[in-house]
Amino acid sequence: MALIKCPECGAQVSELARACPNCGYAFGAVTVEGADEKKGVIQGVVVNDINMTFSSMVSFMIKWALATIPAAIILAGIFFFLTGFFAWLMARM
Repeated sequence: MALIKCPECGAQVSELARACPNCGYAFGAVTVEGADEKKGVIQGVVVNDINMTFSSMVSFMIKWALATIPAAIILAGIFFFLTGFFAWLMARM
């Protein structure tokens, strides 16, 4: 098992580590498509997390649920209008 140097902080880290224990730099690197394999062009992948408190998340979900009510009413109105219209057309035949 070899040690590698973290590109972010310079600490010595195991080559098997997924992130630097010192600074948290993610080593989840992938080869860039179309890059020359001999040059070993590597680009790091960084995943950002949503930073919300629990109460903010609950508030967001309640607002989202309330925002769906008008859309559901509109869709139900369109459905009932179309079914009534087609029932009226079928009755005329």
